Amino acid sequence: MEKVYDSRDRLYGYVDGNVIYDECYHIMGYTDGSVLYDEYYNPMAYVSDRFVYTMDGTPVGYYNGYNLYDMNGNYIGYGNQGLLGTILLLLIFRRLFRRRRIF
Repeated sequence: MEKVYDSRDRLYGYVDGNVIYDECYHIMGYTDGSVLYDEYYNPMAYVSDRFVYTMDGTPVGYYNGYNLYDMNGNYIGYGNQGLLGTILLLLIFRRLFRRRRIF
């Protein structure tokens, strides 16, 4: 099981196999290694050549080494070979969307 941390070293969730959990161990989504899915298996984002894109092709973040940044250059957190950082983005977005009741 891998832990996912944000830029302030706060625990944001876990990845166990292909399942993504929030910090309370609720299922937030799934991954196949390059595509991230929500808990209903709807594709949400993918990683390609150090960039993270929404499914419509909009870039939302990028990697410099293991560090993940949003498209404005703000440090978001760190990930393992891109995947954990991308999962961090998913968890952050899901949390924001749930507060706004979009999801």
